[in-house]
Amino acid sequence: MIRKTLFLLFFLFQFQAYSDSNSDISTNFHQEFFSSSTHGITGVINTPNARFSDEGNISLSLFRGNPERKVSLIFSPTDYLEAGIFYADIIGKAYADFNQSYKDKGFNFKFRIKQQDLYPAVAIGFNDIAGNGFYSSEYLVSSYKYKKIDFSLGVGWGNFSGGQTFKNPLIYLNNMFADRSSYMNDQGGNIDLENYFSGKEAALFGGIEYSINNKTKLKFEYDPSKNPVDFNFKPIDSRLNVGLDYKINQSLRMSIDYIQGNYFGIKFNVKNNISESYINSYKQRTIDTESKLIKLVVALQDNGISLEKLYKNDDMLLLNLRQNTYQSSSELITVFNKIKNQLNIDEEIIVRTFSNGNSVDVISSKSRKKKNDTQFKNLDLLYVKEGEFPRLFQNISPRLRTMVASREGFIKYGLFLEHDAKYMFSDSFFIESNLTTSLYDNFDELNIPPIDTYPAQVRSDIKKYLNKLDDGIAIKKLSINKFTKKNDNHYFYFSGGILEEMFNGIGVEYLNFNTNRNIAYGFDIFKVRKRDYEYNFEMLEYSTITGHANLFYKFGNSGMFSKISWGKYLAGDEGATIRLWKRFKNGAEMGGYVTFTDVSFEQFGEGSFDKGIFIKMPINFLGTSNFSGVNWRPLTKDPGSKLNKPYELYNDLKRFY
Repeated sequence: MIRKTLFLLFFLFQFQAYSDSNSDISTNFHQEFFSSSTHGITGVINTPNARFSDEGNISLSLFRGNPERKVSLIFSPTDYLEAGIFYADIIGKAYADFNQSYKDKGFNFKFRIKQQDLYPAVAIGFNDIAGNGFYSSEYLVSSYKYKKIDFSLGVGWGNFSGGQTFKNPLIYLNNMFADRSSYMNDQGGNIDLENYFSGKEAALFGGIEYSINNKTKLKFEYDPSKNPVDFNFKPIDSRLNVGLDYKINQSLRMSIDYIQGNYFGIKFNVKNNISESYINSYKQRTIDTESKLIKLVVALQDNGISLEKLYKNDDMLLLNLRQNTYQSSSELITVFNKIKNQLNIDEEIIVRTFSNGNSVDVISSKSRKKKNDTQFKNLDLLYVKEGEFPRLFQNISPRLRTMVASREGFIKYGLFLEHDAKYMFSDSFFIESNLTTSLYDNFDELNIPPIDTYPAQVRSDIKKYLNKLDDGIAIKKLSINKFTKKNDNHYFYFSGGILEEMFNGIGVEYLNFNTNRNIAYGFDIFKVRKRDYEYNFEMLEYSTITGHANLFYKFGNSGMFSKISWGKYLAGDEGATIRLWKRFKNGAEMGGYVTFTDVSFEQFGEGSFDKGIFIKMPINFLGTSNFSGVNWRPLTKDPGSKLNKPYELYNDLKRFY
């Protein structure tokens, strides 16, 4: 398997290096809303093409066919990658011993090799990675758009190797590509590298999309997909699919397709670019005073910033401020440039913002890249905010919570009213709480116990917690937190109390962080005990010590970040988690993770190992703006489970760089 994988990686590397030679003369396809295939990834009808959504785009695709129904969530951390997760419901086939239809779930990925220029765009893709294998397929596809017609042509393996097939061309390079295991993996979750681009046969596929106008497309494709009869699919009458795609508005598209000559499918696709929305908008008003200081204080307050101290000399202003609103230094720079212009401030402005007591210099001039404490001491203190501490911040907001693909039903959900409060004794020392009450939920229908609880039950009993959310006011968090900074690069965070909805505990995190380095490192260690299901102050018997060594890497100014952590998890297993994500200038994030521990695939059970995706997006709802997170794991298992700490030092600091 290793020899085969290395050979394949070398082949793809050489192909990509050759194909990128003309990428500087590309055609601009940005901002176009491409069609999505039934797999959720951009495509024609049932086959993919080499088109990609813009960076920062997320979309939800709903497909209803016969006998399959699909829900897909697709996100684009860059304009050369699309990643999707899907749930499929196949009517007419039983799901294990449960009284419901067959369910499948997995990941889809597509990578751009080159954009269209004088030559076609080229992409490589993988369907149903780490799923049960029903849709497992790999493909190379090219696309070329000429006026109103977009052509696609590709070659597929696995599930895409039906119809008019031919001998897998990779066998001529090496006979190891001749073997491919069965399309079904009962346990699911494995990444079967030895199967990629393998099998005795491959098949061509292709499509044509004709733009009737700027809202409507007529689509034709040759579809070589396989449909096993034991999954209640009808025999394939035709390999030619035809469809009509209609853009209802900028965010919503629908299509009606006639597939395989025997059924109609309908698909809705809704999209949003989370990198383009900001939770802040600049506010300006006229202040009836001659004092620039008062105008400055008011202008900052109007834009969600509290001025704590102001220092001044002949040519420079140093502002100490507190804010949790802005998610990047570029946002702060934009606000301060507008305030400078509004108030006609000539002096250079240096901003020292406080993030949980850790001071960070955000804005400085090009001629003064480094400010030392001696220069700051030469400034005159002009303003100090009175009555700083103690200080109470609180907020009440609605929250929607879901549980997808449980064995009791495809989706369970609830609408909750949450109260968040922070009582600050100083910049770096505060108590934080979260109280929630159910407005409506159907989590009481979750009653089937988990199959696997190995090596200890720490997360797989989530249903018991959800069952109790409608029993009044639930205390989901009540912790005391202390942040401190030693010297220039050493940051510490201490926390104790109700750390999250399932665990109480006490612990510490350390981070070595330097703004001039791409690498940061540290550790965290916590002593925790399982909370009672009633969301009160009672506790269960289970307790443990969990901790990890953490290594962070920032990929320059690309917005890409990675984290590798190794240590002991909540259930007592040991291993490593690899996390990769993209962070946009507005604070939105999208990424994924995988965890491998000393729990074997067989012991883990269905899913084989822990993995998931996460999205943090700006939400504007009823006049209020904030961030909302989506964290998705195919299965809630115990191995690989981490503590959901109230804070993480790296996340708290990186948003200013």
